[in-house]
Amino acid sequence: MKTTSIVTFHNEITDIEKIVTSAIQNNIDKIYIIDNSVTELFKGFESKFPKILYLHYPTNNGYGAGHNIAIRKSIEEGATYHIVLNPD
Repeated sequence: MKTTSIVTFHNEITDIEKIVTSAIQNNIDKIYIIDNSVTELFKGFESKFPKILYLHYPTNNGYGAGHNIAIRKSIEEGATYHIVLNPD
């Protein structure tokens, strides 16, 4: 299983849609969106893209901490590979 994580902080919706679409086209099995924004800007992505697990952390612990959350979850789920994606 291949997983990936995207940590967001007030990113543009269109930018995140592009990176999610690219990940799906490249056979990623699960996409973790760790949203550090104040509002749950990307919550609707779960219904639009079934491979997404959306996690909202408005306290914004940072880019690395966000990816570490996703990496731990992917290890728990038995992922073979995990890819860290930067939405910028």
